[in-house]
Amino acid sequence: MSMNADTANVSETENEIPLELLYREASKLILKIAVVYYQVLLAENNIIASESSASISRESILLGEEIYQNTLDMLSEKIIVCDDEFIHANERCDEELFENIEDNASLDEEIEEEESSATENPLLVTPGCIVSSDPGFMRGHGTWIDENEKICATVAGTVERINKLYSVRPQRSRYNGEVGDVVVGRIVEVQHKRWLVDINARLNAILLLSSVNLPGGELRRKTEEDELMMRHHLEIGDLISAEVQSVFSDGALSLHTRSLKYGKLSQGQLVKVSPSLVQRTKTHFHNIVSGVQLILSNNGYIWIAPTSGEDVETGGYVQNLEYISKSDRENIARLRNCILALTAHNKLLSDTIVLYAYQESMNYEPKQLLKPEIMKEVVDAVLQRIELEGQ
Repeated sequence: MSMNADTANVSETENEIPLELLYREASKLILKIAVVYYQVLLAENNIIASESSASISRESILLGEEIYQNTLDMLSEKIIVCDDEFIHANERCDEELFENIEDNASLDEEIEEEESSATENPLLVTPGCIVSSDPGFMRGHGTWIDENEKICATVAGTVERINKLYSVRPQRSRYNGEVGDVVVGRIVEVQHKRWLVDINARLNAILLLSSVNLPGGELRRKTEEDELMMRHHLEIGDLISAEVQSVFSDGALSLHTRSLKYGKLSQGQLVKVSPSLVQRTKTHFHNIVSGVQLILSNNGYIWIAPTSGEDVETGGYVQNLEYISKSDRENIARLRNCILALTAHNKLLSDTIVLYAYQESMNYEPKQLLKPEIMKEVVDAVLQRIELEGQ
């Protein structure tokens, strides 16, 4: 009887709480502490890379200590009899708090290990390879979903993952043109009233007969006689400079050469680089060195040629077969090797950086600029000069 009476007295006190209510309150506090603990981990691992990361870490630690202490104070007042419906709050809840925190910490470590391993060892795939078979992920650039709901690669490159988004970065990219871009291309086919031009894009560009200037810059409507003379104006293998006039629905580009600065290119040197390494500027025609013209086209085809007044007078249709002096040929070769040195170190090409590289290369012969150690010396000198001048 005394034991039952004592139990009844304890059950009537305010220190007794039901098991469900205790678990509900404890779970809320566990969630708060887990969030704070996660913020502390982020700050300690420099994932929050900002000036306020240190203050965030200190505030999170203080807030976590305060919540934890309040939890212990609240639970210490609720010591109850341990039977089927009640538990000893100090022991059981305290253990669950630390178990949840340890689980969160281990989960964060697994995520960090996954991300670091993916960064250090990127997955290389080819078209058709399965990137992920998990339906919970989304596809990005360079991927598609097959009939089995699997994400597959459409290009050869490395897999990149951002949260639940998979994408494939290609090793080499083609040129994606925009209206107004300056391009250098090669005629690959002559069709009815148009030429097909290779401009390093996914599809050949189209140069219509109505979009070119006639020899001498004459402006008039094109006739059947002009159509018959198309191969006389531009034939297969000719290099031209042009401007993007429009973009078709399938992604093909339409070109025009209505300005006298565009047209057929004669003697010179063509250098092919990645389109992503050419900086977009207002003008792409430069005279870096006296007697040498440089065209930094947006499609990655760079043209280096001697300057000549005849190109302007004829609109580029008359082949320039003038003798090129030895100094001009050396300047063309030097500029070409300087551009190769800059692209080998993934530097954006502009008239300024090419001029600096040309000036820094004067201590070497043009053929010496093809050596990797000389390339590095020239590029390092250019970067130091740009840093000093605050470019």
